[in-house]
Amino acid sequence: MRILKLPLLLTIIFILGCGKEHISDNLDDGINIVLNDEIIINHKDFDYYDYSSHLLYFKSDNPFAEYLNDIGDFDVYANGTKIYGGKIIPENRSDFIYMGPTIQPDNDYDDYILPVITYPTVHLNGDVSTDPREDIKIVDALKRYNQFHSGLTCDIKSINSFSNKVALELSIRNDDSFNYYYLDPEKMGVNLFHFYAGSPIILDTLSVIGGSNFGYGYNPTGSNGYFADIDIESPLYWNYWDIEWLSLIKSGETKSFILNYNIIKEISPGTYIAYFKFPGLNIQLSKEEIELEDGRIWQGNVAILKKVTIE
Repeated sequence: MRILKLPLLLTIIFILGCGKEHISDNLDDGINIVLNDEIIINHKDFDYYDYSSHLLYFKSDNPFAEYLNDIGDFDVYANGTKIYGGKIIPENRSDFIYMGPTIQPDNDYDDYILPVITYPTVHLNGDVSTDPREDIKIVDALKRYNQFHSGLTCDIKSINSFSNKVALELSIRNDDSFNYYYLDPEKMGVNLFHFYAGSPIILDTLSVIGGSNFGYGYNPTGSNGYFADIDIESPLYWNYWDIEWLSLIKSGETKSFILNYNIIKEISPGTYIAYFKFPGLNIQLSKEEIELEDGRIWQGNVAILKKVTIE
């Protein structure tokens, strides 16, 4: 009898194993987003993914919409390999804090866009944490079906401080094969531009949450946080926009501009963490309005978080 038990057990395990469907059996090439062991999104559902603002552009309706009412876990797969996981946070749970990647209802975007959000951290030594959304395997999976868009690369080139004034030099670069239109602070004026961008933040590297890290959504207070003193100008109404605000950045082109600010107090020389959000138009645009004759309007925003030295 003992000799028969092992084959019988193996047979039972084999039968049970064959009867259970594993998520890995159904993953296809390209990008898959999985929720509760169910593939909700695959490469057939969306046109492209903007890698700079981390926006997924759907071909039609958002297949994720019906799953946004409860807290849940999602996983992102690239060519069958899990790259990262995150949380779904419903609109009625704004009290739920999660510092990793999230998918949540976002009134800043129309239904054809799904933003994947995360809050990078800065450690005591000033190093910025790795963004789990940015992985070469994701890039390769998107390129397989021609769904990878680089978007706009943004950087803080320098910060110069004198008295109670700050000059912030920014650059944007277009690595895509087509042209973009972007919100131009020189055309809009700094006051209207910062209705969308918010205030830049310059933070002493020791001013961090809990003494360990700092999420860029956190507004530091006290003597070590520096904010621009900006008289914000609002648009005519909540979803108003003007094509005259936009400028063209051609494929392969880099543009730089300097933004000048007044600050409440003078910045002492030292090492700081600088934060700036470069904005685009979002809810203002329908899907049909994105495409212009000689380029497309860039959407979303890019949060720049960088260690800088002010002399």
